[in-house]
Amino acid sequence: MLASLLPGFREIRTPLVTGYIWLISVWLIAGESMPNRRQAPDQLRQVYDFAGFFGKSAILVVITFTAYLIGSLLQVQALSVLRPILSYRVQRLKDIYGREAFEELDEPGRILGWRPLLTKPASDTLERYVHNRIQQAVPESAGQWLGGEFFRAKDILTSDLDQVRTRLFAVNVDLYGESDRKASEADLRANVAVAGAFLSVVLAWKFDPLWLLLLPVSGSLLIRAVALARQANDMLVQAVVTELVRSPQLEQHLEEVQGRERLKRRS
Repeated sequence: MLASLLPGFREIRTPLVTGYIWLISVWLIAGESMPNRRQAPDQLRQVYDFAGFFGKSAILVVITFTAYLIGSLLQVQALSVLRPILSYRVQRLKDIYGREAFEELDEPGRILGWRPLLTKPASDTLERYVHNRIQQAVPESAGQWLGGEFFRAKDILTSDLDQVRTRLFAVNVDLYGESDRKASEADLRANVAVAGAFLSVVLAWKFDPLWLLLLPVSGSLLIRAVALARQANDMLVQAVVTELVRSPQLEQHLEEVQGRERLKRRS
């Protein structure tokens, strides 16, 4: 019972906590300009009347719901902070291997950056797994195929990790729960870091520049968030390489490779 409730609680927790931080920041910026009951226009006075009629409990519910909405709208994923790094990595790989080889991979909305999404041990394990799968799929021309598109299969698998996590839930609830817990903790830390950094800037602007000393705390939370997100991805990779679950996109890609190689041999 508890295991089924925890994922839902984790979904609510991050936007709710960060939403309150954003609300505090907005209140510090614009709270002084809000008119009181006597100065308020008719529309705003109705809000004051509503709050007075239903009491503080109703106000708390409205504030909580508003915080949840704001947190949901402004929520980011922990690994999204790596996008600038991944974009730079793509350009470097294009310079090394040639831009024409990457044109097929450079699709809209996709970033070739499997290594920063995983720890090095998991990346090496994934590399060996893909190597073995490709040798099984196209044993006669694996070397030539690997030379041109070896990294593509790894990119496909890392882009399919969300689907792998969903499949893992049906196979191993405990492993899914641990991966989901790490991913949720990563997103919580990342969003608190972003919202907290904004709050520290607002506090420094409104009160004292010493509040900027909280920025390194946000940076530390962000680093920890990325580490936890990579650990969560590592667990999914281990589930794939041990063939506990399959990656739909990777399996489809390997079937396409086999089909192309058969056509080449026939021709």
